[in-house]
Amino acid sequence: MGKDLLGDIEIPIKCPKCGKELKEKIARLKNNPRLRCPGCGTTIAVDGNELRKATKPFDDLGKLFK
Repeated sequence: MGKDLLGDIEIPIKCPKCGKELKEKIARLKNNPRLRCPGCGTTIAVDGNELRKATKPFDDLGKLFK
């Protein structure tokens, strides 16, 4: 498993305003950590530290196969 496969994984993100749960691919969030809630239109900025926490287990797994 490498970085390319990691990018295709979707993670859940909850809108802080309306509570709607969104799913977005990790690769997209790494390129642009902002998205718009389709429920209420709020712009959501995904915290880089939170994104790293979410992807760390996959990064560690990928290191085992190198």
